Amino acid sequence: MKQVKKWVYYCDYCKTRRIAKWAMEQHERHCTMNPNRTCQMCSFTDGEGSVEGLPEMIEIIKTDVAKLGGDVELFGIDEQSQSLVLDKLKGITTCPACLLAAIRQSGFAGIFYDAFDFKKEKEALFREHNADTDQHFEY
Repeated sequence: MKQVKKWVYYCDYCKTRRIAKWAMEQHERHCTMNPNRTCQMCSFTDGEGSVEGLPEMIEIIKTDVAKLGGDVELFGIDEQSQSLVLDKLKGITTCPACLLAAIRQSGFAGIFYDAFDFKKEKEALFREHNADTDQHFEY
C-alpha cells in the first residue's frame, strides 16, 4: 500500500477548495465573496467595471432590506421589493457576476433566490454580446 500526503488549499472567502495552489490563487482573485475581487465578466458589459461600485451596491441592499423591517431573513421580501432593489443595482452595473457578488456579500443572498437567476442573466449577457460582435463577411 502506498500512502501519499497532498496539500489542500481553501479559499479565504468561501468554502471552495482546490488541490493546485495556482488554481486556488486564481479562484480567490475572482471569488464573488472577495471584497477586492477583479471581475472577468465586466469586459463583456462594455467595460463597466463595478469593483468601485461594489460597496455602494452592498449598502443599497442592506438599507433597502432594513427599511422593510421585520424578520426578513426568515420570511423574505415580496417580488415587487426584490425587483426594485435589483433595478437599483442594475443602474450601477449590468454585470451578472458583480450583481451576484453584491448580493452574496450583503448577507441577504437567500432573499433574492427567486428574483435573481445568475444563469439566466449570464446567458442573456453572452447572447447580447455575441449578437453585437457577430461579424458577417461576404467573399
